[in-house]
Amino acid sequence: MFPLAAEQSSMLFLEGLFGPGIFHNVSMGTPVAAGVGAAEVAAAVDRLSSRHELLRSTSVGSWSGVQAVRQASPGLVRVATGAEDPLDSFVRRRNELHNVPLDPERARFELLEADGDTPRYLLGMFAHLVCDGQSAAILKDDLNSLLAGGELTPLVPLAEFWKSREITDQARAAELRHWRSALSGCPPIDSFMPRSADRSGYVRSQVDRETPGGGAHAVLRVLVEDLRATAFSVVAALLAVAVWRRSGRTAFLLHTPVSTRRGDTARAMAGNFVLDRPIPCRIDPDQRFADLVRRVHADVFNGLRRAGLSVPELACAVPEYGGALAGEGADYLQLHVDLQSGDGVEAVNSPGGSTGVVRLGKFEPAGDITVSTLRFRFSESRLFTRTFSGGPPEGIERVEELRADVLAMLHATDLHEGAVGALAQAADRARKDEIV
Repeated sequence: MFPLAAEQSSMLFLEGLFGPGIFHNVSMGTPVAAGVGAAEVAAAVDRLSSRHELLRSTSVGSWSGVQAVRQASPGLVRVATGAEDPLDSFVRRRNELHNVPLDPERARFELLEADGDTPRYLLGMFAHLVCDGQSAAILKDDLNSLLAGGELTPLVPLAEFWKSREITDQARAAELRHWRSALSGCPPIDSFMPRSADRSGYVRSQVDRETPGGGAHAVLRVLVEDLRATAFSVVAALLAVAVWRRSGRTAFLLHTPVSTRRGDTARAMAGNFVLDRPIPCRIDPDQRFADLVRRVHADVFNGLRRAGLSVPELACAVPEYGGALAGEGADYLQLHVDLQSGDGVEAVNSPGGSTGVVRLGKFEPAGDITVSTLRFRFSESRLFTRTFSGGPPEGIERVEELRADVLAMLHATDLHEGAVGALAQAADRARKDEIV
């Protein structure tokens, strides 16, 4: 028995503020070779769970500050897909389980198979409390090695690993000094998203969009190289301009999940290694966009390299950040960006397709707050975006407007030397249905 990691404590804290259903489960999938029997698949799944203790971890009692590892085998369920193609069945089942509460101490594996020589697919689903997005790739690689008859060396025991990650009082004080300085005079966004005095009608809404072609990917790669920044920093700067354009606010906070995987052990271990961190945004219409990108890049890097404190610790000690999460009228806006270097991501591990507005259920926050996220995934063959809104039903329209603004400005011709104010006008000239 040992304390929750800072990342797990943070997720429980945010889930308490934002309400249930905000965090999706993590999924992975892999095709299973015809010569591998169901018993061999079950044995590989069992060894995978033995290697990664977080797949068997659970909180203890009614207090969420302690966890333990249970010796529970995840097991394997064989699912006959009938006439349905196993890959289609995989996508459908993953979507069905994406928002279903999962028991963290028991991973869920399903072997989807049809009659004949149709390929089989193995689906794994894991609660986000114990797995981040990078864990899916780690588990997939380990599982493929086990299915091929390989052996994996044991990892450091979880309790020992968590203890080695405890931060010193000096590091804690240094991180607080950084954030108190970085966020000074930069308040959270508030009263930006639609809201209602009666929150009983608040919903969780989502829109997925897939655009064929790699035009956006090519443009972004050029900007990354020319501006010497990350893809995230470029898109974050564009989003900041979009928020300024629609709100008139020249100083505000955005948010992003940052990875806390440091060292070879963490990079090989499935688990939750993600902390929420704010991004201070200060807009000067006369500033060059390139300079805004570099400022955002520096702020993100400085926050990333210091990330150690849990969200509740940081929120209680830094008023601007606490207000962004729990202040009355706060609008929490989070950004995710993924720039793929190629098209090697298999369909079973990559979201795709387009939808209209999908209602995921009620949005029940602890106070008068809204939650919005924008996800951009750029590849050489397509652009995938996902927008999410927790709040009044019309809130998804505002998030979609921000998405359209970002993509319109991305294709502007003056991103290298142009001023922020001129760039914002590009969004006014572009029509949403003309964005590529």
